[in-house]
Amino acid sequence: MKDLAILLLGMFLFVKGYPQSQNCDYYLNEVDKFDGNTKVITKEKGIGSGSIGAYKFSLYRTYSEKNKTDVKMLIVTFQSFSSNTTWCTKPKSNLIFLLNDDTKVTLICESKIDCNSKSLSLNYSLFNKDIEKLKKTPLKAFRISFSDGYDDCDVAEQYYDDENNLYSPTKYFIDNINCLFVK
Repeated sequence: MKDLAILLLGMFLFVKGYPQSQNCDYYLNEVDKFDGNTKVITKEKGIGSGSIGAYKFSLYRTYSEKNKTDVKMLIVTFQSFSSNTTWCTKPKSNLIFLLNDDTKVTLICESKIDCNSKSLSLNYSLFNKDIEKLKKTPLKAFRISFSDGYDDCDVAEQYYDDENNLYSPTKYFIDNINCLFVK
């Protein structure tokens, strides 16, 4: 009976999807030889398109146990549909996620003022309270703020990555957030 309980617990932990069983696709996952900080960046994944452009997400983390620092961010890459329009963002603009259960999670932009006619790369702080919400519930949509307005984007149900693999952007955080915590 005790063996059956241990077996069931092991199966539960495997099915639950702890980071050890996670299939993570990294752009970078290393210890910096100069400062000793661990740096993790996941590869970009397309999330969907709004009315003014297409969006890709990647996750970033740098931490040092020695210095007790831990920074986690969402990197949003925006590619404009128009080459004639300049899009700007400013610090503290926000990104609001609408989850499938209709709750909202708001992230704050930490990037400097940036204007570019075709593309932007924006960094949003990820706090533990946000991570806990995002890793449990699929995404439905998001609103990204620019200096002159915002763009609403319904998150795609299915999307092909750069290697032509099919994945579900609605489960982006569910499938990828634990990649930041694998050592």
